[in-house]
Amino acid sequence: MTKEIKLTDEELKRAFDLVNNSTEIRDYRRGIIGTILSDNRYTAGELATLLGITERTVFNALARIRNPDFQSTNQWGGSRNFLMTAQEEESFLNEYLVMAKSG
Repeated sequence: MTKEIKLTDEELKRAFDLVNNSTEIRDYRRGIIGTILSDNRYTAGELATLLGITERTVFNALARIRNPDFQSTNQWGGSRNFLMTAQEEESFLNEYLVMAKSG
């Protein structure tokens, strides 16, 4: 059984502010998660299932509501695993495109 999640009045206000004033969908979703969980009808797992996200995403959203100044140390964007130039990749993929067209 998942533990009961309680938000303070200040955290609930932050969640409502995210819903009403967010400019990014990520912030809006965090606010929705916080406001829905505030009335204790759903556990984090149930809410994750309803929203089609993982339970970890629910807890991450709550962590951001509780500590909005937190800055993540990992920067995941970009192409970190490429070994080919764009021209090399195009040449490589064209070989498979020719094979796919011929069946």
